[in-house]
Amino acid sequence: MKSLSMIMCVACLCCTSFALAQIDPDPDGIGVYFDTAATVNYIDAPPGFPVEFYIIITNPTEPAMIGWECSLEIQPQGGYVSYVLTNPPGGGAINVETPPNFVVGYSVPFPMSPATVVATGTIIVTSARTNYTFRLHPAPNPSAGPWDGCYLPLYVTTTYGFVPLHYSCGWEQPAPDCVPNIVAAINGGEEPTAAENTTWSQIKALYE
Repeated sequence: MKSLSMIMCVACLCCTSFALAQIDPDPDGIGVYFDTAATVNYIDAPPGFPVEFYIIITNPTEPAMIGWECSLEIQPQGGYVSYVLTNPPGGGAINVETPPNFVVGYSVPFPMSPATVVATGTIIVTSARTNYTFRLHPAPNPSAGPWDGCYLPLYVTTTYGFVPLHYSCGWEQPAPDCVPNIVAAINGGEEPTAAENTTWSQIKALYE
């Protein structure tokens, strides 16, 4: 039997072609979207077509941050994927992990908005019959947590506090398994079955 969270996520994916408002209205969320306003998390794309996607923190409760962390899983693996970090105004961004793992620090505070794009990815669709799914996870060796039994993606406040980020489509299996739902998809399909240790003091040292 499918869990309620799985059913809700399927509804979330299916409705986004017509959504006019942000998909996830709750505070401190994170998802993968195909627009910078966080309103589209499902598209169809032809073979050979480069698709841009965005990792977005939605409705943050803090006005600015100095870093964030998460990991992105794309299935199937092995295709061309590239990533570009969003730099704060007048500053730079450094990822001390290797994508699709992200432990990112900023040289200056990054102002946050209701849809804060932290990274832009590009994936090349190889076949119209290939179903791509996206899940977010905590970074390898998370800097803080767990929360309610699970480690989560997070961002770091300007006072070096850690704010956990909930997944835009919730849990497939909550604690103790802590398996998040798919947050975005290309060309539909069924859900697939579903990391050196870096600290924020090390990130701070990069700018000192």
